[in-house]
Amino acid sequence: NSGKFVLYSLEGMSDEERVELVAAAEAVPGSLDSLPLAERWIVSRLHSVIDHVTSAHDRYDFGEAGRAAYSFFYDDFADWFIEGAKSRLYGGDPAAAKLTKAVSLYVLDSTLKVLHPFVPYVTEEVWTSLPHRGDSIMNQAWPACDAKRDAGAIESFESVQGIVRSIRNARAEYAVEPARRIPAFIVISDEALMGEVAAELAMVSGLARLDADSSEVLAKAPAAAVETPGDFVQTVVSDGVEVYLPLSGIVDPAKELARLGKQAGKLEKEAQGLAGRLKSPKFVEKAPPAVVEKSKKELAELEEQLASVKQRMSQMEALAAK
Repeated sequence: NSGKFVLYSLEGMSDEERVELVAAAEAVPGSLDSLPLAERWIVSRLHSVIDHVTSAHDRYDFGEAGRAAYSFFYDDFADWFIEGAKSRLYGGDPAAAKLTKAVSLYVLDSTLKVLHPFVPYVTEEVWTSLPHRGDSIMNQAWPACDAKRDAGAIESFESVQGIVRSIRNARAEYAVEPARRIPAFIVISDEALMGEVAAELAMVSGLARLDADSSEVLAKAPAAAVETPGDFVQTVVSDGVEVYLPLSGIVDPAKELARLGKQAGKLEKEAQGLAGRLKSPKFVEKAPPAVVEKSKKELAELEEQLASVKQRMSQMEALAAK
């Protein structure tokens, strides 16, 4: 599917443009420092994986070589870079789209080469469909080792991944419809990282389903979140990185109250049943100590969950009253 996506992005290109794209892709390693954050990250990760896979082959550890190559292709390239690249490919900036196409081609071409020993027919078919030089992937040189990488870009993009995951988790927790775009305030204390994430806000918005026009990257928490913290969902991503989501933008208070009420009722019923069992002298005396201890832990977890649900119900009640 990733190969198909890259091919679709190249549809409509003339032969001359495809030749130019191959040259641009070959120049990607030498222009690493000038690439946007996401592109610097994926190229740096690729170069790291090439070294790792090559080392595994040298040790005859073919299982690790295959695992590392597949993990990079599916987790890094397909799940993160390709999904994030859509904002640049279809964002209305021809120069940005052209650059992303070149990086996508470079990364896919190199990944197919390291995957070729494991799935030769598939890689040959995909490679020959891409703009390329030569007649077969079998005759291509193995990707160079010790290629340049940007450790700072890897670290910065990991922060972006953390931000996206925290927003996705909040969306799931509050049962936000998948298609609904929500506002977010991303607060980053480090000035350099704040600038990089701000430059990638369109990509973050695509990955986390945010309303880009209503979202911001800030150096400190928005005034509304400081004045009325109960109106926001606050998540700490890492040291110096937080996300604030306005509750009014992600939930319908009445619907959420109804949902939380059902959840609270279910938790209360389970907790009462477990508490009743623990209060029974027969159970405590006859049950193995390990079973009694397990029941106590389960009760504590249920009570903690119930307290959390009730706290959110109070938030929703306050929000509904406004």
